[in-house]
Amino acid sequence: MKKVRSILFAISIISFFAILGIHQDQSVSAKTKYIESFPKQMRGTWYAYSPDMALTKFTIKKNSFKEVMFANKKNKNDYTYILKKPLTHNQYNKLVNIVNRLESRKKVSKKDKKSLINNRDKYLIANYSKSRKHTWLYITSRFYAGGAYNDNGYFKVQKINKFFVLSYAKSYQSVTNYVKSKSLAKKEAKHNKNIDELYF
Repeated sequence: MKKVRSILFAISIISFFAILGIHQDQSVSAKTKYIESFPKQMRGTWYAYSPDMALTKFTIKKNSFKEVMFANKKNKNDYTYILKKPLTHNQYNKLVNIVNRLESRKKVSKKDKKSLINNRDKYLIANYSKSRKHTWLYITSRFYAGGAYNDNGYFKVQKINKFFVLSYAKSYQSVTNYVKSKSLAKKEAKHNKNIDELYF
């Protein structure tokens, strides 16, 4: 496979804010069109190996994706995310209230804690972001509160040298290209160290 390079301009600066009193409203925006399911071309299981042959696998379904990272055959980390509609103003304000109660060490029910954790770490919102001639599916947390913005990154399916490739990028990082064949992913990792050099 030939070396692929494509330079895209930086998308948006990621917001940071403290829990104490500083919350950005992530409820539905009239200017942004959010999607609730992954495009069909993006669905399926995708594989990529790092230069040291550590495997990462994405399994994308209609409205969810699972990321599994293998440090070795016996050691793996997996994360499952679900696409949701953006929060309404009332839903957003309720979550902010939960955060404030936790901050003040007030009693919070298990149900409210679970809701906060799911909306912060598991539930996602997605919209398309155009960059020059390229369109990426931008995915991020439904709700965030404090610390770094939980940015799940950018996804794009494209055809490179007769193969469909799922390109995945974290903000301001180079892109990792995933393919639907584990053997092809392993081959490229061994023989082509530049498989990840589609730069963001």
